[in-house]
Amino acid sequence: MRRLFKRSLLLICAVAGVGLLGIVTVNQFVLPIRVRGWAESSLTQALGRRVTIGRIRLNPWHGVMIEDVTVAEDARYGKGPFLHVERISGQILVLPLLRQRQIIIPILWIIHPRGQLIQDPNGLWNSQTVQWRASTGKAASRPFRLLVPKIMLTDGELNVQLQKPDHPLSVYLEDLHLQASISLPAQIGWFLTARFSPHPNSPPELYCATRIHGTYDLKTKIIHNVDVVEDM
Repeated sequence: MRRLFKRSLLLICAVAGVGLLGIVTVNQFVLPIRVRGWAESSLTQALGRRVTIGRIRLNPWHGVMIEDVTVAEDARYGKGPFLHVERISGQILVLPLLRQRQIIIPILWIIHPRGQLIQDPNGLWNSQTVQWRASTGKAASRPFRLLVPKIMLTDGELNVQLQKPDHPLSVYLEDLHLQASISLPAQIGWFLTARFSPHPNSPPELYCATRIHGTYDLKTKIIHNVDVVEDM
């Protein structure tokens, strides 16, 4: 009995050691050298904006973690980044990946994103200059399908500026939390909470809190069933 216990313990330790070695190898050589460069170039080409990634690593508890993601701003709207995300993470289901070539992430976490939306005097938003360029490669070169049923965004910040000559306006949103879930038939239900003020570091009396929820139809691309609750 004791011999069987020792063998089982040795087997568990061996498997754990191999798994740990695999994670270290992936984090040290595969992700930072191959995957990060490919992801940066692919996203830069797709968005038409320079995209940089600080670090990609594999975590046994949080899955794939992408840290320090920056999307550059259009030079016409300033030098600051259009979007910066502290961390993106999610567990990837193994069996669908191996059997069906599907990358399924049950919950995608987006931690502390900071972005800016700027409308120039002509009414053009900086987000409108971001152009998604789909890959023109053959289907065989894109064998994996990505599925993300749920997105959780936490601790976000958004600076909105309207650069109208006659009536400039600035609104700053912080403590922004968003939950979005895909449901049938082809709909995304979302719930958002945030605090907003005229600018960062405003006095407490100028802050307002709001809660918004609604539904986005993927077929018609229309947002409906919107309900806004403002807490003064």
